[in-house]
Amino acid sequence: MLIHAANNCFGNWEAFNEMIGLGWRPALFGKAAKIDPETGGVLFPANDTLINEGKSSHGSKHPFQVTVRAAEHPIMRGLPPVWMHARDELYHNMRGLAKNMTILSSAYSAEDQRGSGQHEPLTWEVGYGEGKVIVTAMGHRWPGDTESDSLQCIGFQTILARACEYTATGAVTLPLAEGFPSAEESKILPPHRLNWGVDAESGEKKDPALASALAKKGEDPYCMLAPEERHSTFEIAAGFKAELMASEPQVQEPVLTVWDGNGAMYVAEMRSYIQDEKGTGTKELRNGRVKRFEDTNGDGHYDRVTTFIDGLNLPRAILRLDRRIAVRETDTMDIWIYQDTRFCISD
Repeated sequence: MLIHAANNCFGNWEAFNEMIGLGWRPALFGKAAKIDPETGGVLFPANDTLINEGKSSHGSKHPFQVTVRAAEHPIMRGLPPVWMHARDELYHNMRGLAKNMTILSSAYSAEDQRGSGQHEPLTWEVGYGEGKVIVTAMGHRWPGDTESDSLQCIGFQTILARACEYTATGAVTLPLAEGFPSAEESKILPPHRLNWGVDAESGEKKDPALASALAKKGEDPYCMLAPEERHSTFEIAAGFKAELMASEPQVQEPVLTVWDGNGAMYVAEMRSYIQDEKGTGTKELRNGRVKRFEDTNGDGHYDRVTTFIDGLNLPRAILRLDRRIAVRETDTMDIWIYQDTRFCISD
């Protein structure tokens, strides 16, 4: 997956040029691609008909309309035929070998924005060997820029997320993000506030827990979420699911877990680690613990929780050995063995 200026590099690497199809290249490199506004087909005009002598370039940063050219492609499926991208650079005269290339979207490069006056390829796919490469010319941000509209455009974020899933799996399950831009108006939203709970086909939404999580993160990106809110934000691969095993106050500051042969879970807690900006008490409080979680009725949920070991100095390694646990604390190579003989508590 290449974003914007990632196609500028490795001009002398033949394999890379084949992988990306088109890139930012000098006038004599390969051929410049344009898009037929009526058919969406790729055109290769002669250099003497092109702006800037055929060299790759761009005009002013500005919002511009994106036209979907492959509506049934998994990345583009369900998108509006035309949508408004936020303020960004629009490349023109993208050049290259243009082999095995499918144009997914294009944009008109307006002359009043120092553009080419032609429709330019914006996002495309290249088949390379057994792999897939997605290239988009969107996503410019220069050092010192005070805004990130090009990256926070909901349209751009949708294309990026779907493209990553597509290149990894060959399919797209990610629905359309809520608030996707219309043909007339771009939409800007920080990534943590995006709601992916809108189905691309039906337009139906949305998990109440996710709505609550997004609202809280919108007010304070660093706030704590309830377990069901946090769960609603997970993106989980097909065939997998996440189930809550433990949460506050049953567990605090967990750093690692181990299981015994009966399915009981042991969790090491570093409760004193960097609790303020000065790290006050980090190695002095000795309030680290190992908690034991057990499912006593076989329903798959931990219903018995005990503090197996207390008073540890930042426990960083635990190993379950039958009814014993080996523990190593911070700032020592000593290994201590704790044993349980009666009540799920080290005695």
